[in-house]
Amino acid sequence: MTFYSWDTVPEEHNRSGVIHRRLFGKNVQVQLLTIEPGGEPAELHDHPEIEQFFCVLEGEWEMRVDEEKRRVGPGDVIYVAPGQIHNITLLGDTTGKVIEVYQPVLSTELAEERRRSANPG
Repeated sequence: MTFYSWDTVPEEHNRSGVIHRRLFGKNVQVQLLTIEPGGEPAELHDHPEIEQFFCVLEGEWEMRVDEEKRRVGPGDVIYVAPGQIHNITLLGDTTGKVIEVYQPVLSTELAEERRRSANPG
């Protein structure tokens, strides 16, 4: 059994106003997405072989999946099937947080890098 605290997971700053903290299992990736007001949302995209869940913790968001758009907030959970075009955009002027779950792992290179650093030699 392994325990984590989001506070100790390395931050990644890939876009303006956006922080990702990523954890990896053998076949699953879980990440905490934090976006500041005005932070740059991801472009519309898809993952042809990957299922994804979004679990909204904080903030008001617009979720787009294919042609459907919906306003979502804390407590909402969204499932995105493989191949569905999607993105999530923070609305308003407060910081937003979302847990994202991918199966199988999306960031395979980073997962392997973390495994090597956790088990040197």
